[in-house]
Amino acid sequence: MNTSKLKVHFTDNELITPTNPITVNLIGAGGTGSKVLTALVEMNHSLIELEHPGFDVRLWDDDRVTPANIGRQRFAECEIGLYKSVALINRANRWSGVNWKAETVKFEKNAKKNCPKISTLIFISPAWTVYKEGLILLLFLSK
Repeated sequence: MNTSKLKVHFTDNELITPTNPITVNLIGAGGTGSKVLTALVEMNHSLIELEHPGFDVRLWDDDRVTPANIGRQRFAECEIGLYKSVALINRANRWSGVNWKAETVKFEKNAKKNCPKISTLIFISPAWTVYKEGLILLLFLSK
């Protein structure tokens, strides 16, 4: 008797055949966030090659690059003192020809009122966030 369940995955049509780039809020530009941004750049390139509109990314981080970040995170010595979000987004924009945005403020609950991308489809927080329930990694879709 086969008791395995049929596995079904549903993907919103807005992700499969969008008419505009998929909006993404990436929260945090540190060690993990800088690597997630690199992955988004690579995925964006692949999507565009497949005639998909790609991504429109907004990176949120209020921290600046310090000497301690060099080597552990994707920053160079010439970027010391710059906002992490600005340094990474400038690099992504130059490398891939996109016009993604950097926010130099902390992403908070009320940050949406300051964010023109109210209809953001994907929020990614690669940083471990502490809540009463413990540590969780955030990745959620918004509708």
